[in-house]
Order: sequence, then structure tokens, then C-alpha cells
Amino acid sequence: MAHASTPVDKLSQVAIEGLQGYFRSHPPPEERLKQAKEVIAEDGLDVTKQLTPLAVSSLLQTKHSLASARKNIGDTQLGR
Repeated sequence: MAHASTPVDKLSQVAIEGLQGYFRSHPPPEERLKQAKEVIAEDGLDVTKQLTPLAVSSLLQTKHSLASARKNIGDTQLGR
């Protein structure tokens, strides 16, 4: 790509390069789905089994957040 001659051109150039980099490193949805299906087949995963949601939260070490987490996921999953 040619060198930008103005700040606006430079900003446009940076935006375009950023998008090009993103699309180079992120396959389209169809390809991601194909890759996921390949991993499922390779690992012999049971696709009929009900999935269990992963309990992920950004817990702050406060009385309120820990009490809420215990209520929702229990002490054993908190590592306590």
C-alpha cells in the first residue's frame, strides 16, 4: 500500500490494514463451524449430550460477590 500523504489518509490506511489483519486471522463462520465439527469428530465427543454451561464470572473478593457465587455455583466450584 502507498504511503499516506495526509493524516486522514494515514488513518484510513491504518483502519484498512487492521481489518485486513483481522480477516486474515479469523476464518469466516462457515470455516469455523467446519473446524469445530472436525474437532468434535476427532475427539469422539457425544453431540447428543446436553451441554453444561460453564460458570464464569468476574468475582471481586467482596462479601456480596462471594455470597452470590456460592448461591449460584456452590463452594466447591469456588475452590473453597
